[in-house]
Amino acid sequence: MNTNFDKFWEYHLGTFGEWFDPDQHDWERGSYHLAESYSRCFNKWFDPDKFNWERSSSAIAKHCDEYFDEWFDPDKFNWEQGERFLLKYCCRYINKWYSHYPNRDRLEFTPVQIAQFRTNNIIRITKNHIDKLREKGLL
Repeated sequence: MNTNFDKFWEYHLGTFGEWFDPDQHDWERGSYHLAESYSRCFNKWFDPDKFNWERSSSAIAKHCDEYFDEWFDPDKFNWEQGERFLLKYCCRYINKWYSHYPNRDRLEFTPVQIAQFRTNNIIRITKNHIDKLREKGLL
């Protein structure tokens, strides 16, 4: 059932390119909101040089995971803020981000994540982690 709000939101998203001006946007405070609310318009707003990586890495990992290949930059991504969101929402891309992950030695995987890695056939992680996972009975 479409409510008036649903209709408004569809219209709002449909006209995003008409009202959004990247030159006027407050990227410092508004990057998080773009990632959180306008992921469907990602290709219209994302600019890696303007995006506030420091404050919004968690939002882009959580809400824009389907565009991972377009936004992920290990040098710009705020690992401290966004690491748990990569693990939760972008685990299917672990082969692309894991080698850049600065805290690999302390990384802990949940049983659900292990199952996702197995399902997606992406359990290419370091030998040390495989040994740790076996010790815990997760592999």
